[in-house]
Amino acid sequence: MTTVNQSEAARRLGVSRRTVKRRIDAGELPTVDTPDGVHVVLPDPAAPTPAHGHAQADAHPMPTPQNVSPARQLESELNRELTARLEHAESRIDRLLETVQEQNRTIQAQTIRLAQMEGRMIDARAAETPVAPQEPVIETIYPRRVVVASERGTCA
Repeated sequence: MTTVNQSEAARRLGVSRRTVKRRIDAGELPTVDTPDGVHVVLPDPAAPTPAHGHAQADAHPMPTPQNVSPARQLESELNRELTARLEHAESRIDRLLETVQEQNRTIQAQTIRLAQMEGRMIDARAAETPVAPQEPVIETIYPRRVVVASERGTCA
């Protein structure tokens, strides 16, 4: 027997981490408490599976097509199909969540970088020397009247 964390169990079983959690909650997967958290107990790949073990094979004989009604066969097929679809959907959700988390980390890093750049721009503006006001400029000369433009407005 091998104990692994839930993510590794999901990878080895070919299902999503949510499916592993659901199977643990349903009592379908044995677990042990470790200092690192709850680990899933998986059989060694070389060990015989419970279906090949003599004690469990006698306790739970596999139904054969002769002793299963058509309704039960259909129910079983539908359950397998729905379980496969659910596991696929959960796997897809897990991948999408990982993508969203990665994008959030990227956005956070870019936000920090933008704030740093804005701070540098403010520092650069503050370091610039102020420009002294320029002399008024004569815009138009009218007979007997001169219009001068200055920072305060137009004078006549």
